[in-house]
Amino acid sequence: MKKLISANIVKECHKDGLKYIYVDDKNTIITSEARDLAQKYNIKFNYCSPVSASNVVTPGSSTSELLPVIIDKIVTRLGNTEYNKDELVSIICKYLEKENISACNVDSGYISGKAANGLKVIKGNSIKLKRFEDAGKDKNVKLLDVITYQDGSPMSAGVMSWKKEDSFPWELTYDEVDYVIEGELEITIDGQVFSGKQGDIFYIPKGSKIIFGTPSYTKIMYVTYPANWSA
Repeated sequence: MKKLISANIVKECHKDGLKYIYVDDKNTIITSEARDLAQKYNIKFNYCSPVSASNVVTPGSSTSELLPVIIDKIVTRLGNTEYNKDELVSIICKYLEKENISACNVDSGYISGKAANGLKVIKGNSIKLKRFEDAGKDKNVKLLDVITYQDGSPMSAGVMSWKKEDSFPWELTYDEVDYVIEGELEITIDGQVFSGKQGDIFYIPKGSKIIFGTPSYTKIMYVTYPANWSA
């Protein structure tokens, strides 16, 4: 049975602040009035299957941004059936809570999902690094913790990056493992320089006094133990 997208549906989407209506080209009829209103309200019809429609969710989207996208997809499937936005939001939130699916806000710096047993997955391409003030006021070192003691983990993990001019001294009060994601990492200890390129791994024992350096640029993933090392 063909689904109908009418002017009323477009009006409701505009009212809810939606910018896309997902359309299965083979099973949907769009009225001419609906097309005119969509153009007026700058709402676009996204011609794709319901499954591929999920690809429009971009890294960095907050919960408030994801809900309208999900609701939009549901409304499209409903066709010209009347719906209540608040009821849809309630159903979706209950589902997300049940499945332990989370989408963090922009301030958290990444999108993640979590299982009931504590398993956590972070979308790597959603990670937005923040300036690491402890490296020095004149240093533009970027860092973000993505696993902490708040996750119930005995270890912490995160991503850090910097350029040659931002290399900085550091004393470790914890054990650390570093994996080079991009560029080249140089660790200087007791006057000796150890270099590692993409794919190489470092272990730095607790108590080490080092210089985190690079001859050009580096981006690393770090794992530290214990997780709450600064407490």
